Amino acid sequence: MTRKPVPEMTKTEYQAFVRRLEKRHGPEKTWNDLPVIRKPGRPAKGVKSAPLRPRSVKLPQKVWKTLADAAKRHGVTASGVVAGLVLQATFQDDLDGAIDGLIGRGILTPA
Repeated sequence: MTRKPVPEMTKTEYQAFVRRLEKRHGPEKTWNDLPVIRKPGRPAKGVKSAPLRPRSVKLPQKVWKTLADAAKRHGVTASGVVAGLVLQATFQDDLDGAIDGLIGRGILTPA
């Protein structure tokens, strides 16, 4: 989603923009609730990062193409989208319930 630069916004557009920012980053948010955007590349000096191990995810070609096209529209990589979705799922409270739901719908089959 692209937006106008602030100097080009009308008063109403600017007020709506500020309301969105307040809702997302307002003072009532805790540090854990704030959306964190991590920059690619090396971590800052003195910051320890968790080691990453490459893994493969096997998806049908049609699904991967749809995912890659959507990622390209947003200016990110398909692998980044998959990693982000997995991270988001692991932070949800009911990960086991979500997996059971996927098995129940036939999307996953137990090994």
